[in-house]
Amino acid sequence: MPIVTFWLNAFIPKTVAGYTKVLTAGPHVGKSAIPLPSIARTWPGNLFKDWDAGYLSDQRGFDPSPTNSVRMQSLAKVELAGAEGPTLVHPQAHRSSGTTEVNLVTGKQTGFKVADMSRCKFSVLPRRVSGVFTSLNVQLKGEAGDPLVGMAADIDYEGTFTVSVGSTPGALTVSFEGKIDAFPAYDCYASFNGVTKEIFKSSPPAGNTVANLLGKAKRPISGTAKFP
Repeated sequence: MPIVTFWLNAFIPKTVAGYTKVLTAGPHVGKSAIPLPSIARTWPGNLFKDWDAGYLSDQRGFDPSPTNSVRMQSLAKVELAGAEGPTLVHPQAHRSSGTTEVNLVTGKQTGFKVADMSRCKFSVLPRRVSGVFTSLNVQLKGEAGDPLVGMAADIDYEGTFTVSVGSTPGALTVSFEGKIDAFPAYDCYASFNGVTKEIFKSSPPAGNTVANLLGKAKRPISGTAKFP
């Protein structure tokens, strides 16, 4: 059965102007990191962290590989030739590459933990009429916080993927319409018949940091990948 795979990533770029810092010592020398925000130090659980505490970025830019380092990734597969048209394949996959805490001055690693991804979910939106369908709408809602920072604001993304089968063999579109958070970067791709195409990509707005994550996703985002 033909299957299309699509995924949405939230990741911290290797370089965010005026924000990321390159480690000059320790086991992660040469890698970039972001500092613990000052507002986080007001929470009692964070009082004993190193004054120079920071967190490794994902050491990358935009890239279509589905195995890249991510803060969050939600990936789903849709079977295209089912008896009732496109069908979401289970299980769905939500993952994080884990958060590494370091001292920005000495480079010493002081912690590692993987985010809880249990609040991320794909769900199929109801079809309005009976019969055989050529499209499927799959809703995504994703929320996860930094597992090493007490009361950290969530990274959020939400929206709907629409998978539409064309009238000619191999013709397919995968689109997304939704919202992403104020930080970090996001990229989204679809893969079909051995070809991967971009749905959208978005850098964080200039000057934004993890301190801008308070609240839900508000930045509208959309895009479409067409096959072949």
